Amino acid sequence: MGAALWSIAAGVAYYVFRRAEGWSAGAIVGAAVLSHWVLDRVVHRPDLPLYDNSLKVGLGLWNYPAFAFVLEITVLFGGMSVY
Repeated sequence: MGAALWSIAAGVAYYVFRRAEGWSAGAIVGAAVLSHWVLDRVVHRPDLPLYDNSLKVGLGLWNYPAFAFVLEITVLFGGMSVY
């Protein structure tokens, strides 16, 4: 829930400061902020709280450095192809 609120706040803030680029640019910024949490869920061990530290999630890819490195490189170069 917190990640979604941060995403909305980032998108709105971007729109406020860069109004000429429109809401679509703000939506892209918001999506980028939200995607950070999604990717953190993949690589973190179960230490990301969903609510009030009672339920923590994470798939623990960091325990396998080779796979984590391949994922990071894929995300880095996959994101570059968009531009």
